[in-house]
Amino acid sequence: EEPAEEPTEEPTEEPTEEPTEEPTEESEEEENYYGIYWSDRSKDEVETFAKRVRQEILDRDWEALSADCLYPVLVAGEWINSPEELVAVLSQADINEDFMLDVENETCEDMFANSHGSMFGNGSVWINCRVGEDPMGPYDMGVITLNLDLNLSLL
Repeated sequence: EEPAEEPTEEPTEEPTEEPTEEPTEESEEEENYYGIYWSDRSKDEVETFAKRVRQEILDRDWEALSADCLYPVLVAGEWINSPEELVAVLSQADINEDFMLDVENETCEDMFANSHGSMFGNGSVWINCRVGEDPMGPYDMGVITLNLDLNLSLL
């Protein structure tokens, strides 16, 4: 009598988990570049917004710029309280060429940031976030200061 063959088990493959990509310190820093000051905004969101504002200024598109401001906005040391007022002021203003050159020469990448927000154009434009309708975010992002060399009392 021949010995019965023992059943052979087919080797089973253990399911392998796809390795999850752990965030690296560099990617976390990149994502939270402005995080201390911007809470819920990524580096890309902040810089994309700044580039849009930069282009609005260079195009002298005061209507579009007025929609991207948080009011009241500080312009040439004076508070402007509404989009209409900002458009009226900027439309009548003789804007300093140094301001325009500072804005034009800005890349809007890796901008300086502190507790007041982020600035570009050698401090010509400051942007920041403010709590919007939902205190948990997303926060409203906008221009908070335009450091123009204007005499607003003449307007």
